[in-house]
Amino acid sequence: MPIDPRHPREIRQDIRRGKLTGITAGLGQNFVQANLAVLPKDSAYDFLLFCQRNPRPCPLLEVTDVGSAEPVGVAPGADLRTDIPKYRIYKDGVLADEVTDATPYWRGDLVAFLLGCSFTFEWALLEAGIRLWHVEQGKNVAMWRTSIACRPAGAFHGPMVVSMRPIAAGELAKAVTASARFPGAHGAPVHIGDPAAINTLLMCQAARERGVKVILSGMGADELFGGYRKQRACLMASRYGRLPGPARAGARFAIDRIPVSVGDRGLRYARWAKRFLTFAELPEEPSDVSGLRVCRELGRACCASPAAAGPPMSSATPRRSSNTPMRAATLSPRPASQRATSPRRPSGTTRCSPASRTACA
Repeated sequence: MPIDPRHPREIRQDIRRGKLTGITAGLGQNFVQANLAVLPKDSAYDFLLFCQRNPRPCPLLEVTDVGSAEPVGVAPGADLRTDIPKYRIYKDGVLADEVTDATPYWRGDLVAFLLGCSFTFEWALLEAGIRLWHVEQGKNVAMWRTSIACRPAGAFHGPMVVSMRPIAAGELAKAVTASARFPGAHGAPVHIGDPAAINTLLMCQAARERGVKVILSGMGADELFGGYRKQRACLMASRYGRLPGPARAGARFAIDRIPVSVGDRGLRYARWAKRFLTFAELPEEPSDVSGLRVCRELGRACCASPAAAGPPMSSATPRRSSNTPMRAATLSPRPASQRATSPRRPSGTTRCSPASRTACA
């Protein structure tokens, strides 16, 4: 996605003319982006109270007068009926339509709420040298429904929904510092680290209702199936240990004499082979052996019949080994209640599967 540093007024004009209908990530440098929720006046007080009770997922920027489509406080001259790329129209809590112009649905009893959007602080992340995959790929940010309950208010209740950005562990401090400067756009992450710590509770409940005994999420799948180089090396070491002694001695003799570089060019596979020999003949630790056995048994259970899988489980996620490199995920809150409102910007066209990896790539 090309980065667009133009003034928001120019961007809104393109949206109004139908020239821009996609995701708004990467737009409006140094300006606040907002999510839109529009409700009838009868529900407006409850939603206002919900936002006040849940300021992290619902950072309130503006509330319009009844029937007004102009956010005079934050964007004078804007028209909330036409200046957003796409609107989702909900009726009785059910998605009824998606339009690029909400004018036909606008009524005199509607109240518009503008809530801070995490796209706002992405400029600070980019300026700090942090790569954002969804911006580079022109995708919407990944979003997940969590088991963290929002504080209810009237008819509005439900779990917090978070956006997730994969950040390299060495850049986490910069990411937290940059995002914390924008409390009106969700601010600092609500969680850093293993996304499995925020449970995909509803998915597990639905699976259990359908009689599923064991669920393997994407977390730990690499360890289970030997996806990382370190896991593959451990499997190779186990096989290497079963070779006859003379064969292992010959392999050591040959690898010891392989140079790790030729001229100014390093030989990567030579370095890997020498590193492999430093631990391949070490005795296996009991914990490693038992862990490998658990993984193998778990793999068999996945292929077995439901009756052989043991007692009901809501989820079964293999533990991540302590020496496994892991990308950390920063999660910013979004309110689940926004999904059951009147015209608003869509929550996204791209959704990561719960079975995908942390990076949601």
